[in-house]
Amino acid sequence: NYLWSITSSKTKKNKIVIAGGGPTACEISQSLARLNPHVNITMVAPTILPSEDVAARCVARKILRKDGVEIIHGHRVVSVARFGQIPTAVIDDNTRVPADILIVCCGREPESNLSCLKLENAGIKFSRQGVEVDKNLRSISAKHVFAVGDCASVIKGGDRRASHAAWTGYHAVQSAFLPRFL
Repeated sequence: NYLWSITSSKTKKNKIVIAGGGPTACEISQSLARLNPHVNITMVAPTILPSEDVAARCVARKILRKDGVEIIHGHRVVSVARFGQIPTAVIDDNTRVPADILIVCCGREPESNLSCLKLENAGIKFSRQGVEVDKNLRSISAKHVFAVGDCASVIKGGDRRASHAAWTGYHAVQSAFLPRFL
């Protein structure tokens, strides 16, 4: 409700800072900018769409700017502070960007999320890339386990998009059940 009230306000020019430059950050920035031109959207990222080729990044940057998104390129948000009554995102060069809302789109790393699950207690092997799986997404160490999305080792680090998560989910279900019916 709070985000909606800020993005739908036509009386105050609200400020939203988006930390990150991947597909999710670009999509959220563009959506919010198109929903309400009375909102200031600022993206702070080392690069926009780092897993895409240079031409695609340039086109995305132009489209985002055309939609009214300010891009602070080559930097990262390093902290959030309050200066007086103003919440502020602090960038790595000490620039302060006032923000009514800070949205963090910084990606995910499977190992840090998986290690807290203590998968080794269930005999499930995993590495920095995720649960170690075969081509059918079945765990190589626990044959009753399938891994999909970010936690599957077959999804490489620079390409962890929702479309790949959906594909691996479909493929794992197909691998788990289809052979039983044939």
